[in-house]
Amino acid sequence: PSGVLETLLGDIVEDLRGDIDIMFVSGIAMVGAAVWTVMYNADLILQGLHFITGRLRQVRPVLVTAIAYPLSSKFRTGLTLAMFALVIFTLTVMSVLTDTFGTQFVEARVATGGWDIEGTVNFTTPIDDIRSDIDGIDTVDISAFEAIGGYTQIPMQVREIEADDQEWNRISYLAADDGYLEASEYEFKLVADGYGPNTEEVFEAMRKDSSLVVIGGSLLSDTQGEQGQQISRVFNEVGYDDESMSPIEIELREPNTRAELSLTIIGVIDRVHDTGFGLGMIGSKSAIDEAAPFPIPITTYRFRVADLDESKDTARNIERAFLANGMQTVVLEELLDEQLAALRGFFRLFTGFMALGLFV
Repeated sequence: PSGVLETLLGDIVEDLRGDIDIMFVSGIAMVGAAVWTVMYNADLILQGLHFITGRLRQVRPVLVTAIAYPLSSKFRTGLTLAMFALVIFTLTVMSVLTDTFGTQFVEARVATGGWDIEGTVNFTTPIDDIRSDIDGIDTVDISAFEAIGGYTQIPMQVREIEADDQEWNRISYLAADDGYLEASEYEFKLVADGYGPNTEEVFEAMRKDSSLVVIGGSLLSDTQGEQGQQISRVFNEVGYDDESMSPIEIELREPNTRAELSLTIIGVIDRVHDTGFGLGMIGSKSAIDEAAPFPIPITTYRFRVADLDESKDTARNIERAFLANGMQTVVLEELLDEQLAALRGFFRLFTGFMALGLFV
């Protein structure tokens, strides 16, 4: 055990923990050791087979001849056996990775921040008050929903006020209404001093003060540009693995009108919610309304249903009810499964090619 070695050989062995690369190194070591053991104990294995097949006189000469030929050149046979063993080991690893990366490790409702259904409408045909409209529709029962919220994703530009680099960076701003901020169940990796510590208090502060925003954890990672070049992350005053953070003053600019807003980042959302959705910056819609030349309509709605088993039927009913608004709905759990299915298919393609090579 690594703990025993670290205790006995603390000066030499400081840390025996490793990443996924150790999985491959240890696997190759195990395959090599197994092949080596089998080849250099082939005589013992042969004696065992002789003992087992001793009573089968017709099989014994065939078995002796079949084993004697490969054992006449152990090095060549060992290399051949090692080649097949490595391919089989690689197939096993690929199968493990396929199931690992093709599995949703958290519940869909956790990954989506507490939402089950997403519905989008046309920008030109928005819904004025979706709650009151649903309440007046016979095919949809308002009691079937635990929460309803809406938002509009707007491409914006952002920069830190205190940063050395004052270049504007592109960002997706999620302008949310009070219903979305009140009912969202995002978990925070970091909360700025003076806010929180729980999700409800953070979003309550954002509803009271439209200048407060939060960001997704993926924004604290380096990214790649269209040409594959490395791009430093937008926000440098805080790291995802930090234990605490201070409020970050930023400027937000609308690319077309050049209207600017002064905002404050007070939290970093856990990356578990970035799976399949890629959260950018979340803030109050009222902040954008003050800077925009015209009111920004809600284009995306999120619904949390009381009965998860009825999610698909409820989504279809909502879509029919708001057909005139161009409503298109999707069950978020099914959307996550589709994205993971594509990843599983990608890994299975590589596994299939390796299996074909083994067959050949």
